[in-house]
Amino acid sequence: MHEKTLTMKTLIKLSATLAVILSLGVVAAGCKEKSPMEKAGDDIKKAADSTADAAKDAAQKTADAAKDAAKKAEDAVKK
Repeated sequence: MHEKTLTMKTLIKLSATLAVILSLGVVAAGCKEKSPMEKAGDDIKKAADSTADAAKDAAQKTADAAKDAAKKAEDAVKK
């Protein structure tokens, strides 16, 4: 009878451990979905990145136009 008591205690400990592991797995699986705030944050980041890219493109075009204008002015002075 003593062996059954040890086995029963071990079985209870294993069952409790398994229950904890399974419940943690369920909680972790539920955390994969983003909250509305996280989704909004992602949208804001995308908008900021897009704006930064557009500003970088505009700056490059402005620099190119300035170089072109300087070249034309230099050519006009040489004539």
